[in-house]
Amino acid sequence: MVDKNLSMTEFRLERIKKSRSISPHNRKLIVGYFNEKVASGSIKSGSLHADLLVLPRIAEKAGKPFEEMTKADLV
Repeated sequence: MVDKNLSMTEFRLERIKKSRSISPHNRKLIVGYFNEKVASGSIKSGSLHADLLVLPRIAEKAGKPFEEMTKADLV
């Protein structure tokens, strides 16, 4: 049986890769985060899926690179 969280996570990742509302720089960082976590096995698929729901929303709302965001941008 296929892990439902994993297939939904992969679906979310593909949507992020194609998103025009997230800057290319932030998309690259999100995809890199995903790849790093999967390769290290340090995160469960449910947690990774949740992260892939939140990170794009933050990137879209702030409208600037993650590195330039302040705490105020996240509130």
